[in-house]
Order: sequence, then C-alpha cells, then structure tokens
Amino acid sequence: MTPIRSRRREQGVTLIELMLVVSLSFIVILGAGAIYRGVDRSFRDGALKMAGRQNASFLSTMVSRRVRVAADYRIYESSNPRRDTDTGNALSLLDENGLEFDRLVWDSTDTALEDSTGVRVGPPNVLTFVFTADPNSDDAVLFSYRTTDDTGATTDVETAATLRN
Repeated sequence: MTPIRSRRREQGVTLIELMLVVSLSFIVILGAGAIYRGVDRSFRDGALKMAGRQNASFLSTMVSRRVRVAADYRIYESSNPRRDTDTGNALSLLDENGLEFDRLVWDSTDTALEDSTGVRVGPPNVLTFVFTADPNSDDAVLFSYRTTDDTGATTDVETAATLRN
C-alpha cells in the first residue's frame, strides 16, 4: 500500500499556517502595545497629580511656618486694608509689639499669593486663597485655597496654623 501523501510534503509549512502564525503574532504585539500605552499614560498622570499635591503641600507648609513665628495676626480684604474682617484675602503677621513684620496678600488679578515685599510665594497654579479667623481659638488662623495639578484637576485644600505662644 502506498501512502496518499508523500513524505516530502509533510516536512514543510503551508502558506495558510504561516499566515495564521503571523496574524496571531501581530495581534499579540498590538495588545502588548496597547497595554504599554495605558500603563505609561497612567504613570504620567499619576506623576503630574503628585507634582500638584507636592505644590499644595509646599504652600501649606510655607504659610504655616510664617504664621508660627508671629505673636498675633489680623485678617483683612486687600481692597480695604484698614478694616479687619474674620475672612479675607490678606493676612498681616504681627510681632509682640503689634507691629507688622510680614504680610501675605492674595492678588486675584495675577492669581498669586504675595508677601510684604511683593514676591510671589507658592506655586503658580493657585486659583483662590482665603484666610479665616478660627472661631474656636484666638491663636489659630485657618486658610483655604484651590489649586490645580498639572493635569488640570482642581484640589481644595483647607488647613490651619497656630501662632507661637
């Protein structure tokens, strides 16, 4: 009995088998590329959000350190610096003699928190800034602000700082 197929034909790969292997390989490579792009985008977004959080942390720390060296404070609106308020966009830090030694003023036109020398303190991505007298303590000042991270997402931050005793 003679075989229907010859041995020579069984040794090679058919064109259909080769096209099937190439197609499956192509699909696997495309899937791996899509997964890589998704992971890379997620990593970049996370890094940008972390940078925004670090800026917010820096600003809170900077304001708290300035408040902690003061003996007293007064809050007012920058448009009317002679009238003290419980909530405003400006904070005067006073020494033990009641003299102003530092000031933090929110400039809404330039969207910047500036000190008494007019220098911007804090990151450029702050949208609002408000100082509030703590109703529960005469030695604490509350401050809140809204900031954006590098992805454009906004974050509201509320914190407080206590005067030195």
